[in-house]
Amino acid sequence: RHGSVVSVTQTELEGIIAGKPIATPTSTPTPTSTPTPTSNTYSISGFVSPDFSYSESSKPALVSGFKVEVLETGHSSTTDQNGYFIIKDIPKSTSGYSIKISKEGYLFHKINNISVNSNVQLSTQASPIKLIAGDLNGDNAINMSDIIVLAKSFNSISGDFKYSQSIDLNRDGAINMSDVLIIAMNFNKTN
Repeated sequence: RHGSVVSVTQTELEGIIAGKPIATPTSTPTPTSTPTPTSNTYSISGFVSPDFSYSESSKPALVSGFKVEVLETGHSSTTDQNGYFIIKDIPKSTSGYSIKISKEGYLFHKINNISVNSNVQLSTQASPIKLIAGDLNGDNAINMSDIIVLAKSFNSISGDFKYSQSIDLNRDGAINMSDVLIIAMNFNKTN
């Protein structure tokens, strides 16, 4: 330890000289209580996925990482490897909440007027909320600007300097015609 003063006992010093390690004291974590939600709070859950077909092997990379947020409360969650999210402790609201779902490379999706009087499931795994892929520059429109962003990394593969996972829309490890086709499928779509 450079620049530190360490206090040792005579026994520890003799152990150091003999080549025995010093036992370092460990702290015992103090448990903290988690607030128990009241009966007036609920959860909002569901599934999210891209709007294009993909293989089962690429599913975890494609469906994870969507941010789902309740705009009025600031509560949020991120989808897991199955595309599932759950946002807990949402206060009861008959006037409704707005839900925003976003991920880099996608148009954001907003769902308005979600009343919360009980637990709410917005979608199922069989029928997920689908986000539109191809907004590579984040301007909430899929157009020539996104094609130009993709063109700068075209024909690159994972590990190349020009490769960017957010531009590799189908997460196959290569920025190629498959990614161009995803943009073409959604060309001129906006929020």
